[in-house]
Amino acid sequence: STCTALTRVTLPTTLKAIPQWCFYNCAALEELTFAEGLTEIGYSAFYGCTSMTTVTLPATLRTLSKGAFAACSRLLSVTCPEGLTTVQSLTFDQCHSLATVTLPATQETLAADAFRDCTALSVVLFPAGLRYLDASVFRGCVSLGSVILPRSLHSIGENAFRGCSALHHVVLPAELSRLGSYAFARCSALEEIRLPDSLLAVKTGLFFHCHALKRVTLPAALQTVGRFAFSYCPRLEDVVLPETVNYIGTGAFANCDALVSFRIPSLVRFLADYIFLDCEFLETLEIAGEITYIGGNACCGCTRLRRLNLPASLRYIGEAAFLN
Repeated sequence: STCTALTRVTLPTTLKAIPQWCFYNCAALEELTFAEGLTEIGYSAFYGCTSMTTVTLPATLRTLSKGAFAACSRLLSVTCPEGLTTVQSLTFDQCHSLATVTLPATQETLAADAFRDCTALSVVLFPAGLRYLDASVFRGCVSLGSVILPRSLHSIGENAFRGCSALHHVVLPAELSRLGSYAFARCSALEEIRLPDSLLAVKTGLFFHCHALKRVTLPAALQTVGRFAFSYCPRLEDVVLPETVNYIGTGAFANCDALVSFRIPSLVRFLADYIFLDCEFLETLEIAGEITYIGGNACCGCTRLRRLNLPASLRYIGEAAFLN
């Protein structure tokens, strides 16, 4: 650990595990030869090895621990061997030069923050058996442009692709059961996306600050739209909520400047606070059901709103609901 002059290491065939912190901050280490027979690389074993450019992991490797190659800022590419089932959290965190990752067919899980802030990462080849993408796994990967996820994928965690500002093409699998909060927040190049019918909820902040987003195809049986789900999507032109929707959260469509008309499904019973805040081009708001509550600032700043039918069921209108 912290042998700052160490440049080359050849590991013996008898070695089965590299313990935690073993080569931590060996900043001059350029060349590393792993022998077949190695099964485990420990916690932060090569953290901060900033001169290392390539890593060829042995076919016998089965455990790649948390933070194993984190902050290896010159690492260019990684191929994970067959037999590896999980890339642990923070494994390649802040590997700013990492451009290409090849994952094995045996890979089932990419743990939280595994590739966070890998700012050069542009290509990820996802295996056909991948099942889980955990929280913030590709957060801040600003060069990642296209993501085609395998049919086997069941879950995408919170903030998974948050801040992937070059991401313009996403294909989600048909059987996806969970898409976490803020998963695509601040994906400022994303223009269009289709959410699979397997999803019942658009979670909090899912498309928060997606400035290029124009069209979203929503699941046929969608039930809830979470807080700030589409907030600050200024180019979002047309949103058709299915009749199955019964809840729309606070600020869900705030600052969606391109919205001209909107229909509230009949099962929705209240308009949450800030729901259409500063939607300045919104002209028509149709309320299909028996709304009882309109929250504070619900339509504040909707300066072009000229048609609104308030139902007889309405019992409460909040402060500044229609200000300006």
